[in-house]
Amino acid sequence: MKKVSKLIVSGLVAVTFGGAVLSSNASDVSAKVRSAKVLGYNGLSKTAYNVNGGYLYSNAKLTKKVHNAKSFLNTTFYATKSATVKRTNGSRATYYYIANGSKSVRGWIWQGNLSKAKSYAKQKADIKAMMAIVRTMNPSSQDDILADFKDMSPKEAYSAGEYQSNDLSAVVGDIGQAAWQDDAAPSDIQAVGQAYNLFNGRFSSMTNSKLATLYDRFKQAQDTDGAPDAAHNLADTLADAVATLQ
Repeated sequence: MKKVSKLIVSGLVAVTFGGAVLSSNASDVSAKVRSAKVLGYNGLSKTAYNVNGGYLYSNAKLTKKVHNAKSFLNTTFYATKSATVKRTNGSRATYYYIANGSKSVRGWIWQGNLSKAKSYAKQKADIKAMMAIVRTMNPSSQDDILADFKDMSPKEAYSAGEYQSNDLSAVVGDIGQAAWQDDAAPSDIQAVGQAYNLFNGRFSSMTNSKLATLYDRFKQAQDTDGAPDAAHNLADTLADAVATLQ
């Protein structure tokens, strides 16, 4: 009888564990992520983009999220190919394969979560032009002002934020400070006029008019004791105006 009981218990244990295994396998199958269907791939000319939300997936079938795009809103990505996808809800969409410059962050993202990155060509040109203006100044004035260009970003070329000195608004203001000295070099005073000419006409009509009036006074004060004050007044107002540029 004991042998029979042991056989019965063994059978029950086997059935129990067998059922558990079967149940586990069934659970694994149901837990599998449904994949999208890729309808086709296309190559793209390398284009710079910024992300504005969504997720990056490891493949165009959208089976695995690898990055939350919100963590990379200030990163420039480059798209090199696209895929037309039929999503699990039946809708069609286009996904781009993107990667950052070092390719440490990459994946597939919905096209609607991308916007073309700005080239900041105007900002870069203004930075270059302002640096050239500073280099025309008295050597003793140049060093401090050239430090403003360190870590200057084209994205924040005109205003890096309150109390920041690494933007063009600060550069104009510092030029004005250098010109606002009793022994200011003529080249320092002239640099204010050059800065005005660089940005002339790029503000609101009211600001343009105000700056034009100050520039006329600046020109009239040349070679007089009032030149430093006129240069400072023009530079101070111009610096505030430059900070409003986008």
